[in-house]
Amino acid sequence: MDCILHLFDLSEYIEGQVQKPDPENKNAHETWRRHDNIARFLISINIRDEEMPHIYESSPAADMWRNLSAVHEAMTWQATMDGLRALVRAKWVPRERSLPEHFNEMKRLNDKLLQLGLMGPFHRALYGNWH
Repeated sequence: MDCILHLFDLSEYIEGQVQKPDPENKNAHETWRRHDNIARFLISINIRDEEMPHIYESSPAADMWRNLSAVHEAMTWQATMDGLRALVRAKWVPRERSLPEHFNEMKRLNDKLLQLGLMGPFHRALYGNWH
């Protein structure tokens, strides 16, 4: 979604860098309102249904973006903690699976953590801190 907003030169609006002008300044206020409405529209049509409660229809685009960012940050944190717990709890029990199967499961869990922007312990063990 970031790319779409940048494509339309609306990043300053979602980042709150363009403040709402005084309504007395009709041209500036109308320009701001038009750009803010476009940004709100682009955000609204590019989110999932379960994200809709986190945005308010009457909010400026910057508030909508801030709310969505907070939700995604919390979801990423939860997914990271879940992945770390699974990685820590993963044990190789010979009766349950072979060593290559266990190795692949550890790699899968580590790759999941890497996708979340973390260098997982499995990755660090294989490649060290230089990679």
